[in-house]
Amino acid sequence: MTFQSLNPYTGELYFKRSFLSSSELNGKLTETEKLFHKWKQVPISQRVDIIRPIASYLREHVDDLALHITREMGKPIIESKAEIQKCALLVDYYIEEAPHTLQPETETIEGIEQGVRRDPTGAVLGVMPWNFPFWQVFRFVIPSILAGNVTLLKHAPNMPATAEKIEDLILETTGHRLLTQLTIGVDSISSVLDHPIVRGACLTGSFQAGQSYASEAGQRIIPTVLELGSNDPFVILADADVEAACDSFLESRFGNTGQTCIAAKRLIVEQPVYDQVETLLLERIQKLAVQDPMKESTDLSCMAREDLAQQLESQWEESVAAGGEVLIQPEREGTRFSPGFLRKPALDSPAWIDELFGPVAVIRSAPDMSKAVQMANDTRFGLGASVWTSDLKKARDLIAGLDFGTVVVNQKTASDPRWPFGGFKDSGYGRELGKEGLLEFVNLKTYKIDL
Repeated sequence: MTFQSLNPYTGELYFKRSFLSSSELNGKLTETEKLFHKWKQVPISQRVDIIRPIASYLREHVDDLALHITREMGKPIIESKAEIQKCALLVDYYIEEAPHTLQPETETIEGIEQGVRRDPTGAVLGVMPWNFPFWQVFRFVIPSILAGNVTLLKHAPNMPATAEKIEDLILETTGHRLLTQLTIGVDSISSVLDHPIVRGACLTGSFQAGQSYASEAGQRIIPTVLELGSNDPFVILADADVEAACDSFLESRFGNTGQTCIAAKRLIVEQPVYDQVETLLLERIQKLAVQDPMKESTDLSCMAREDLAQQLESQWEESVAAGGEVLIQPEREGTRFSPGFLRKPALDSPAWIDELFGPVAVIRSAPDMSKAVQMANDTRFGLGASVWTSDLKKARDLIAGLDFGTVVVNQKTASDPRWPFGGFKDSGYGRELGKEGLLEFVNLKTYKIDL
């Protein structure tokens, strides 16, 4: 069996790699264990110096690295380049932050020295998605290896070239195989988790994938961090800057051809400005440049795989059949999916309760702010929310009242290396990024010395 990637825009075979045999997999895990026992002895000051060149490599090779993303999953090339640059910023942040956050804390009280250490635990296994194939990997790998761990990657099956490139660049820049990518199927994950070197597990993916992965890890008492599905609200109140809000909504909903976990998936507009918002978006969605992802003028292109496009088409058709009013009818041809816009989808239809992972926007009105918040919270998911208002007091009240891992006001929801990021409710648990991301997979060790 093989992993293989097809260029989703051209349909051409881009890359393939055979699955690891059981003996090959065991060999990689054995080597990972040996490396960990050496790497954990390296002082944090030296780890920082070893990791530092990764940022320079990313910036110097941004064009080449971005090509892997675009050719394997169809992201517009300008967005692929931005993804690589964001990875470099993440490395910058953590090489500055890690020495402080990981430093032991000590104090002496009544002749007893006591403190807390943050020690490495082993290997962290990351099961990662295809939609941000560099960023999702870097945001668990860099803090994990700076903490003294080593990492294992099971990437999405349509991203073998990208997975191999990430492994190679970390080895080339650091001189250590701190990331080992595993070309294995889902059915081999349990055998990886069985290995005693694996002491952390993270996954970004669907709710169903998270349930299965957490169950497997839980049976082995392995700590997990999960970022799962989302159905993020984008709320525009009557006192908002409507023009700016609509521009931001377009970026959020249609960036990466709508294939973003924290994309604005439910647009909720307070009634006094509803007609204005709908009219502006109708005009602007129809002007989006849907074309070859290699063109820098492209706004959105193809979806990553044909089965994903088929699933989105089914969700759209079911939502229309349930009473949703079509404002812009999308068209699908293979992986190519033009933008859709749906008004007032039924509250129990896929367009409102599920995650539409593609270039489809849905809109409903709310009579007032209180109802808008209720509608925003009425979801089993809780990843991110964006609210638009010119009233600072309202903004603070909304932040407190919205049940999401991230709430932003007057901007689109986005992750930032400096701040913790993760989900709530069915969107997962644990945090990546920020100081918290450094501490998810360490042994918080309390110690005392009677002097």
